[in-house]
Amino acid sequence: MAQQYILDRYRVVKQAGSGGYGSVYHAFDTHLKRDVAIKVIELSEADVARARILATEERIREELGDAYEDPFVVDDLLEGAFEEEGFPEDPAFLDARDGLPAQQIGIIGAAAETRAMPAAHVPGEYPAPVDAFEHIPGLKEARMVAQLSDASIVTVHECVVEGTNAYIIMEYVEGKTLAQILREADEPLSLNAVAAVVSKVAQALTVAHESGVLHLDIKPDNVLVNAKGQVKVTDFGLATLADAGGRATTGGGTIGYMPIEQMRLEPLDERTDQWALGALTYELLTGENPFRTEDLKDAQRLIEESELVLPSLCDDELSPDVDDVVFTAMDLEPDARFASVSAFADALLAHLGDAKAGQKELAKLVKGAPATPPAESEPEPAEPPAPREPLVDRIGPRGSVIILRILAALGAACTCAVGLANVHLVQGSAYGLASEMTAVFFALVAVCAILALIKPHIGVAASLVALGVSLMANGAFILGLVHFVICAAWWYAVGREEDALAAIPLLAPLCGSIGFAGMAAVAAGALLSVGRATATAAFSAFVALVFASFGTGDVMGWNAFAGISFAGTDIQATFVAMLIEPRTWCIVLSWIAGAAAFSFLCLRGTRAFDIAGAILTAGILLFGVCAGFGIDILGSAWRPDAFDFAGALVPGAAAIAAAALGITDRARWEESEWQRYLEGPQTVD
Repeated sequence: MAQQYILDRYRVVKQAGSGGYGSVYHAFDTHLKRDVAIKVIELSEADVARARILATEERIREELGDAYEDPFVVDDLLEGAFEEEGFPEDPAFLDARDGLPAQQIGIIGAAAETRAMPAAHVPGEYPAPVDAFEHIPGLKEARMVAQLSDASIVTVHECVVEGTNAYIIMEYVEGKTLAQILREADEPLSLNAVAAVVSKVAQALTVAHESGVLHLDIKPDNVLVNAKGQVKVTDFGLATLADAGGRATTGGGTIGYMPIEQMRLEPLDERTDQWALGALTYELLTGENPFRTEDLKDAQRLIEESELVLPSLCDDELSPDVDDVVFTAMDLEPDARFASVSAFADALLAHLGDAKAGQKELAKLVKGAPATPPAESEPEPAEPPAPREPLVDRIGPRGSVIILRILAALGAACTCAVGLANVHLVQGSAYGLASEMTAVFFALVAVCAILALIKPHIGVAASLVALGVSLMANGAFILGLVHFVICAAWWYAVGREEDALAAIPLLAPLCGSIGFAGMAAVAAGALLSVGRATATAAFSAFVALVFASFGTGDVMGWNAFAGISFAGTDIQATFVAMLIEPRTWCIVLSWIAGAAAFSFLCLRGTRAFDIAGAILTAGILLFGVCAGFGIDILGSAWRPDAFDFAGALVPGAAAIAAAALGITDRARWEESEWQRYLEGPQTVD
């Protein structure tokens, strides 16, 4: 039996549900190797056509500028644009004029009426271009949700319009809807469980409202609960998008959870979602929704005239004060409600139970177990502990950025300190500026560290400049010039664009102080694309060579335990001596090859490939050390000493650990805001 695919990428596992907003499918993303939920919403041809017309007219208006007022110029250009866009000539485009501003109706009508309109058109003949997305009601909001990052919101990965279908690709949540939980429960939810639901729904709405997104359809079916009891809200903006398909006449929404103003098609704001959350809360506390009916007029009458049961009468543990809170959120007049959803939640949660305990109860309900054990029953066997969340997810994107910035600060401080300690203003001084102008020395090192902590790419650049100044001050003018040129090239091509990741090359001097300079190559392979990983590994090798030129002459490390001052060393001669050693090139090439291989295998997006890449990288680093020694002594001995073995084995082990912990999982950090946090603010078109 042939497998069904959506958008030639998502393999359908099963149809998970259907409703007024279309069908939902559980599918497998064959590109990123993960489960997703796909909501398919059928749009009317007239709405898609109207969106394309609006997008085309908007483009022409931008191109014309002041000439936009000349109808003859506009008519000619618009008619030409229709042909260029490949618009099918059918009555849908005439229907699409309904509701457009007068000027647009005149322009589009004048152009369209000069053309022959065939009576029939094959549905799905044309896709909607990207610039038409913003003109399809609701899709703009659905796409905006993709920019939101909150654990209480179902992540939207992508929004696509193809033909007359809108596809919303979302995070797949393994669990149940709140509606299913309520239907299956033998009794009303506890106050703890209600607190867990209300707190997370309110949190999701607050995050959305702060970004200018309204939900407009809060109801039990749009609240998901996973196996851990975590509550997530889905279908932001889709009530409006569904309206684009001609399915509703109420501006979207569901009877029973819509306030009067939404039914009357009046202007809506955050307080519309607040009323819906109030109605949901009332249902959770009392066990019923008194506004459900089949007719809009009946629904309005029920909202205006129903004598509602006081929630406090349904639970002895519930304070009477909660009645005023719930009824304020459900007031007929929006101005009489709370100023925000968060204000409503704050007032309500003070009277409910423990949300954390409620999450555990919800988890049991999702798994099919009763929320509380029966009275006088045998104690239940202890459940096996839930699998621990991967360390990388517990740290999260923000925690990772903090770690990287701390490493950037340490690396910048180390680089700046070594450079300044080798700038000797007084002949014969032991530690350069560190002993000659101690206050100035520590001030400059602190400045570099603080810059790297706040703006890593700036702090890294400043510390590399200090290192270059040190080379010049020690008479290594050619090496100093080469240093500035190579640093500038790398910083311009990679360092300035990667923000916190600009600190990776400084792991060479930082870890190289104890003989593990190869750690920079491992970090580059773990976190960067193949091209940038290769370039960064090569650059970190150059930095390691510069550090070794101050005295040790060993690219594996500069030995912090021997001190940071190497007065009297011919830096340039030491650098050249290392370059002519085959061992140096074996080690450097192993770093570059290891970083490239690690990054390349991590692109496959699976844990097996990540670990395989890490093992290969470890092998390459070890081979580089062994090959270097073998060439140096013409094969008379093949084993380097223990310190050189450690210089390859420790970074290799770090690569394997990073892969095992999921740090190298590109699919995770590219799709869950990881890369945005790592690389800093991005421009979103």
